[in-house]
Amino acid sequence: MRTRLIASPLTGSRLARRLVLRAALVLLPFASPTPAQDEAAVDEAELKGAKATQVDTRLRAAVDAAGLSYEINAKADLQLVIEYDDGRSQSVTLQSRTLRYDVGEQRDVYSLAHRFGEEEALDPALLQRLLGENNTFTLGFWALQDRHLYAIARIPARASPLQVREAVRFVAEVADELERELSGDADAH
Repeated sequence: MRTRLIASPLTGSRLARRLVLRAALVLLPFASPTPAQDEAAVDEAELKGAKATQVDTRLRAAVDAAGLSYEINAKADLQLVIEYDDGRSQSVTLQSRTLRYDVGEQRDVYSLAHRFGEEEALDPALLQRLLGENNTFTLGFWALQDRHLYAIARIPARASPLQVREAVRFVAEVADELERELSGDADAH
């Protein structure tokens, strides 16, 4: 299913103006299993006949209240596609599984921006730039795992519909913007 957010993709200075950000996060592997690791674990579990987990009812209620259309994957994560007025689209995943630290409970909302090919060199200048962007993002961060570059927002497990919508929009916009830059307008994710 596809969801249409009422917005055009942010570009250049418009993106910079919208993303007044402060978090100082780095391009390190996720604190929780990465999307790539999570998919591998689910594939292995499915091969062994294990049942998929349940969708977190708090997440489903917030996404439904936000008016977003989604599909549920084998990991019980919610997947949706954001379509833009210019014909581009971006896939976003909202993890049902949550992360806990002390009394806090969060979940990741992420979008794949780029897959580096086996022969494709990881550009140090790009990675340094993305680390700098992490220092300005208030809502999310870039993460590199297994040659996959993700835009991620970490939201409360009990996020409101507005918080969910904002996180989905953020990761879709920044991932699509980087995808456009790195792939020369190809719309792969």
